[in-house]
Amino acid sequence: MSSEILNKIVRHSKAVRFAARIVNSKTTKVIVNVKNEKPEIVSVVSPYFRGVRSATREMVSDMIEISNIYSRKKAKDLAKLITSFSPTKVLISGYAQGHEMLAEELKATNSKLRIFVLVHSAFIWFDTYPAENYVFERFIKLAEEGVIEKIGFCKRDLAEYFKTKDVNTYFVMNRFYPEKHSPRKIDKKLINIGIFGQNQWHRNITNQVIGALMVDNTRIHVNEVSGHSFIDKNRVVVYGILPKEEFVKIYKDIDINMYVSMTDCFPMVLIESMQYGIPCLASDTSDVYAFSPKLKSWLTVSSIDSPIGISKKIIEVIDNYDDIQAEIKRYLPILKEKVEESIKEFLK
Repeated sequence: MSSEILNKIVRHSKAVRFAARIVNSKTTKVIVNVKNEKPEIVSVVSPYFRGVRSATREMVSDMIEISNIYSRKKAKDLAKLITSFSPTKVLISGYAQGHEMLAEELKATNSKLRIFVLVHSAFIWFDTYPAENYVFERFIKLAEEGVIEKIGFCKRDLAEYFKTKDVNTYFVMNRFYPEKHSPRKIDKKLINIGIFGQNQWHRNITNQVIGALMVDNTRIHVNEVSGHSFIDKNRVVVYGILPKEEFVKIYKDIDINMYVSMTDCFPMVLIESMQYGIPCLASDTSDVYAFSPKLKSWLTVSSIDSPIGISKKIIEVIDNYDDIQAEIKRYLPILKEKVEESIKEFLK
């Protein structure tokens, strides 16, 4: 047996032993999904960040899901696990507690390893969820110290701001596949409106549901909604939180989606809606419609806390449905090109 083959077997055996030991941990959940024998890049993401995990998998197929890390020893063990696959780059995406220690230990384990971080937050999150601030601010410090080579942001504002602070930052858009697009027609006798996401404050679910109910002939589809007595439950279908493969099956019955959130970065819901031929109303908080003045005008809601304003935009979409469909078909390849440029520049 050649020494090269033997080394591969030993390396794989070590990785399996590390994975088995860590996966059984009671405090840190780890899922190893590295398919390539010697991947150029491995991504790290928390298994509990559903949207971030989905977006990251589209960028980097070789992934290790790691939840909160509570000790330096655990960070060292995880760094050994990751480097046992011999990547030249590691992408830490959507940071969890302790991921800053992991970045440090990765660099200590292999000084030549290129470490990237991708942040899926807006500035408002740092006020709303202060517990996350330490990890993020430590990442900034590690970038200044040269431990982290690049920091990508899914919101342009953060990338531009921290670039003025001499941090090596990039605006990164989430990957998608425009060939899924399939135009559809709308039946004005019964208009199915999707308002999906967890019922958290920034998702603005109640305002959107009321706005949709103010339009005649609508049926509303949601994952979650508050049980207010003033919401007509007979017109609202509640699914609960579903796995993605089950969730997208609902799209075949949806005419219009809504994602009029209080804050966002580069939401996949808008892109996935267009892919399935569904116009999606949104707040003016992301760059998804930035390269189409027509879609930005039709699908952007300025009065995000006004059901009246939201209902008017729904009616506008209904009245211009065919034209919006045509613009979506034209726009998806343009957006795809912009997205791929941003990812290529960040990961190179």
